[in-house]
Amino acid sequence: MNRIFLFLLFTLVLIGFGSCTEENKSSSGSVNTKVYKSDESIACESEGISLGEMAQELTNFNITVFCSQKGNDGLVRTAVCGISTGDLNIYTIAADDISTANGLGFRSTNELSEYVDQPCD
Repeated sequence: MNRIFLFLLFTLVLIGFGSCTEENKSSSGSVNTKVYKSDESIACESEGISLGEMAQELTNFNITVFCSQKGNDGLVRTAVCGISTGDLNIYTIAADDISTANGLGFRSTNELSEYVDQPCD
């Protein structure tokens, strides 16, 4: 009985890893990564830069954006007007384009210690 349980558990773990790998690949088979940049929103003052507007920065440099989403850096902030909200614009791009994106001020979401990744729809 224990062997069956362990076999099923092992199979589920393998299936889970397989789906993560597929999610990080584009339709062409290249590996993807997520990059972010602050949307520059300020509490009580500004909603910040839209996903589409900031994505244009990437596409102007021939970086294909496979998916875009809003996120947050996960840092705790006091509820005070006039401070950064910590909101981010997050883009899924080909890993080969990371150095170009870095040159434009985008950083890998892997650098965010408190960020909780969400699937990009």
